[in-house]
Amino acid sequence: MRFMIRQFLVTAMVASVLLEARTASGAPTLEVGQMHWEGAVSSGSALQAGLRGSPDHPGRPGVDFCFNFVKDERDVAVPLDLAVGLPVGTNQLLVEPRFGGTLALGRGPFAAWGWNAGVGALIRTGDAVGLRLSFTNRWMMGDPAGVVHWTSVTAGLAFNLP
Repeated sequence: MRFMIRQFLVTAMVASVLLEARTASGAPTLEVGQMHWEGAVSSGSALQAGLRGSPDHPGRPGVDFCFNFVKDERDVAVPLDLAVGLPVGTNQLLVEPRFGGTLALGRGPFAAWGWNAGVGALIRTGDAVGLRLSFTNRWMMGDPAGVVHWTSVTAGLAFNLP
């Protein structure tokens, strides 16, 4: 029970930071997707859902935040990504390569950190909404056998576009 309360408080705190960072990061996106990892000790896949804030102006670098819940058959983890993205393209189709760091928190003593790199595409479908597709590679430390490679593919609804 304490873990769930702590996780809720961390979620609320991070969500408020993400919403306050709207001006620095750009369009918020509610996203869902699939994560897969390959390690020497374990491998598997999990459903992920969360919130992303990413740059939404062509040619203007910005901060890319990603806050997701990841659920597999055994446990829940919360990876937090912080990256720098450089959007290129037009106002209708924006492509954003990004590079940054990841901190993953889970139940009990589980914690991992590492690097992430990815690319996202924002397709404007209306005046203030769009569809965002994203691919992320993560190289995570914390496995006794070394680096674990995580990949994720997400799709989401971007809203409040300028």
